[in-house]
Amino acid sequence: MLLPAVITGHTARCALGALTVRGEPAQGPAQVLIRPEQIEILDDGTGVPAVVGTVTYFGHDATVDLTIQPHGPDITARVGGTRTPCPGTPVHLAVNGLVTAFAERET
Repeated sequence: MLLPAVITGHTARCALGALTVRGEPAQGPAQVLIRPEQIEILDDGTGVPAVVGTVTYFGHDATVDLTIQPHGPDITARVGGTRTPCPGTPVHLAVNGLVTAFAERET
């Protein structure tokens, strides 16, 4: 998924917090690419608050649609099939690993 961000140094600030960008990113407005399996659903109350939407099972894993609080955006996480929260549950999110950034195009 792509989220709007602002890059300063190797840090991208976006709806999922301050994330570390791989490579030598362009500075300023950008889009960050985050893979669904990088999204961690936390049990300890730390991270970015979200609410669980639809959960879709695929046997060994599942996708969890989430809305970042208080006003979005909507994102999707891919988690192990035994680690799925119930729809409507408030959770917290973090991003595991580096993200890729793409500079905003001038129009």
